[in-house]
Amino acid sequence: MSYDPNSKKIKSRERLIEYRKAFLEKQALKGEFPQGHGDLNRDGNPTVPPGQSVVETWPVLDLGVTPELDEFSWNLTVSGLVKTVKTFDWEEFLKLPQTTDISDFHCVTTWSRLNNNWKGVKFSDIAKHCEVLPSAKFVYIKAWTDTQRIYHWKKP
Repeated sequence: MSYDPNSKKIKSRERLIEYRKAFLEKQALKGEFPQGHGDLNRDGNPTVPPGQSVVETWPVLDLGVTPELDEFSWNLTVSGLVKTVKTFDWEEFLKLPQTTDISDFHCVTTWSRLNNNWKGVKFSDIAKHCEVLPSAKFVYIKAWTDTQRIYHWKKP
């Protein structure tokens, strides 16, 4: 009989939630563990997800066309299920709290870059400023051109 290395890996969302709760509450971790490899990160998951390769430098992430940022015409409008509809110009946006963070970036094309330094405005600070209503469940973001994303709204 051979050992199956996947026999102890967490395969359900519910079990992963239980694992993260135990990790955050500093309880003993028993049984299954999340898939991946490396030391555990701040969320209790292995540093590198399954199937990912660690890179030291940023791979090329565009097709060679970089949109220009015109600070005078740039704006960010927050509307929808908010108490206060707000349009930030570049100057107002930079006045919002700036946050720094060191975290990993895992790309869907199977590479990971670890310990990246980031600085910017957290979405939760923008949402707080505009008073997102409790009924809001999703966020729609449109940037530069036709790049569109819908994100599940997680309340802080």
